[in-house]
Amino acid sequence: MLQNKNPKVKRSHCARRKQKEIYTNKSFELKINNCIRKIV
Repeated sequence: MLQNKNPKVKRSHCARRKQKEIYTNKSFELKINNCIRKIV
C-alpha cells in the first residue's frame, strides 16, 4: 500500500478524502461544496 510508505499521507485527512472521491463521484461534489463553504 502506498499509504504505508508515506506516513504523512496517512496523517493528512484531505488525502484520505481524496481517495474516497475517486471511488464516489458524490463525495467529490460534496467536497467541492464543503470547500466553497469554508472559503466563504
